[in-house]
Amino acid sequence: MIPIQESLVTILDAMMIMDFDAMTQASGTLLVFAIVYILVVTLFYPNAAVVMGEDQSAGGSISRTIGLTRSGFLHTLAGIILFHLILIIITIVIELGLAFIIGETALIIVPFVSTLIITPLTYIYQAVLYKDLAARSTQKAQEYW
Repeated sequence: MIPIQESLVTILDAMMIMDFDAMTQASGTLLVFAIVYILVVTLFYPNAAVVMGEDQSAGGSISRTIGLTRSGFLHTLAGIILFHLILIIITIVIELGLAFIIGETALIIVPFVSTLIITPLTYIYQAVLYKDLAARSTQKAQEYW
């Protein structure tokens, strides 16, 4: 995330002084780093579930995770995007609900309540994604009938 943050800061600095060459260069850098970040996150997303589901070493679980997600990369990426959109909606509902119920003190409580509800959902999704990818990798061409 640090290269992405640095690119964003460079773009903001260039916007302040209206330097279009620096904005263009930083935008290209940001695009490259964002693509690499999305690739790495997608490849390693179900790694925690692989570590818990299979009794392997760290290196073995990483290679197993890459093997699972590489075969279903677009499926994994679409699932991650959809899951995070659902998390955003759940977070907004929680925050607005607490803001209406509690009022101004909700600013202190909302991050804790959101974290308590959202964090387990992330691990549950990783486990479901791992089971889905493992089931897809064991299917053969004859099983599609």
